[in-house]
Amino acid sequence: MSTEEEVFRLFEIKKKFLSIVPHPKVILKYYRDLKGKDENITSGLTFQSMELNEFLVKYSDELVQVRLQISNAQTNSELATVLGKLYTLQLSLLNKLSKLTSGMSVPSLENIKVSAPIDGYELFKFIRENEMGEKEIKEYIRAHIHSVDEADALLMAVLRAKKIISDGQSI
Repeated sequence: MSTEEEVFRLFEIKKKFLSIVPHPKVILKYYRDLKGKDENITSGLTFQSMELNEFLVKYSDELVQVRLQISNAQTNSELATVLGKLYTLQLSLLNKLSKLTSGMSVPSLENIKVSAPIDGYELFKFIRENEMGEKEIKEYIRAHIHSVDEADALLMAVLRAKKIISDGQSI
């Protein structure tokens, strides 16, 4: 591959991750492609002990940094390293959201689309607008978890995360 082709390929990969954070499987696919081997990401999950509001602020801050690093990556190796960070960050979000349903009867997730992105900022905005703390978030989810047809951003994100984690689709 010529240098010009490599630069174009790198640019094409970068643009996939700058506007939305795709499903972890997609992140992992590009990570492996850039690494040139079938390798898993071994980084641990972060921020799990925080309340959701605080977590979403930290997640958003980290996501901005990761997107900047994606934008500035000059080589396949640099971009792969940053995609590893993005993968870990996204798994942290999915795990955090999925755990909100602990101890709850969860409806069938068959019709939940896992390909749609989860926007941390939209979740934070919804929670702030509704003045919810951790207790109120869990009560809200418990009260609305079986109303999938009328689900809002928070409930859909929680159900989507639950499906991805429970299906093992992130790895």
